Amino acid sequence: MESIKYLFILLFAFCSSIMNAQYIKVLPQAGLTSEQRAEKISYELWAISRPPAVRNPNDITTYMFTWIKHPSKDPNYIDIVNTALEIDTNFIIRVHPDNDLTNLIALFPELSQAEKDGLAAFIESQQMFLFKYIIPSDVTVFTEAEMKAAGWLPDPELFGGLP
Repeated sequence: MESIKYLFILLFAFCSSIMNAQYIKVLPQAGLTSEQRAEKISYELWAISRPPAVRNPNDITTYMFTWIKHPSKDPNYIDIVNTALEIDTNFIIRVHPDNDLTNLIALFPELSQAEKDGLAAFIESQQMFLFKYIIPSDVTVFTEAEMKAAGWLPDPELFGGLP
């Protein structure tokens, strides 16, 4: 039954993101490439709701959001922002009582200690919250139109008009 509940949450999040695609470009930090950091952030966000210790081998995912890579094939582009999380700012994150925020917070070395402490205190004090409440204030959320204009998303015309 628990797996069905999380499947429903994922399906809702997927449908919501299709209708209102938003993106956060992920900077390389702490020795991680943009793509590695995006993957780890998504994994640790999911761990707020489903810590590894309570996961079932039949769980459908271990990530909260998917990520996209910039289509550039330029090898000089690897060490800069080439990955973005596809997010839903209104995604509801349920807080499992056994969550551990250590790894998530470590993925944001650019935050001050006060910001890290505030983030942890906010999450730990909630049963659930909207994702937008934990997006750092200096992060820009991009629309699908902005990402297309910047060359991040392929033109559907190139693929026979597929959406």
